[in-house]
Amino acid sequence: MTLVQPTVEMQQHIRTELNEDVSTREKDLEHIKEWLRLQPHLPQFQDDARIMTFLRGCKFSLEKTKRKLDMYFTMRAAVPEFFSKRDPTLPEIKEVMRVANVPPLPGLTPNGRRVIMMSGVDLEQMAATVAEGMKVVLMIGDIRLKEENVGVAGDVYILDASVATPQNFANHFAKFTPSLIKKISHLCTGSISS
Repeated sequence: MTLVQPTVEMQQHIRTELNEDVSTREKDLEHIKEWLRLQPHLPQFQDDARIMTFLRGCKFSLEKTKRKLDMYFTMRAAVPEFFSKRDPTLPEIKEVMRVANVPPLPGLTPNGRRVIMMSGVDLEQMAATVAEGMKVVLMIGDIRLKEENVGVAGDVYILDASVATPQNFANHFAKFTPSLIKKISHLCTGSISS
């Protein structure tokens, strides 16, 4: 996945929007790394670039970053249906990728946001479960955590529902159980969104 990174001018705009102070960010990074080392329930995670992504996503609030990292790793253990068996060659993963597209577009909006275009190819033929679909979305998110070198100002999601008839739309959303909705909600509000 090749993602266009922000220009130097756009990076400055993004830094301002995300409260990133180049004179203190290394200190903030070290603070979070030290905090992570002291958390026995979290894995030893020392990936500076990924930690910086969390700091940016939390607008450099150290406490918010700690909460988000804690939730990020907690959810990985608590919701194995989203985070296990993530080999893209598995039949169930291939099925999701056959019927749905969720690519982040390579470029950025003028204000530094990444656009993610979500579209279905053939909802009537979809055999994949909602959990498998969410797994693929999260796999793409993990790739982005590694690929966004200098950070972006946020995300814009566009849902192309042109293939959704009222009937297959209703059939698809009937698969969202209350338990699954709760897991997705906790994941999105606690460990992914800013």
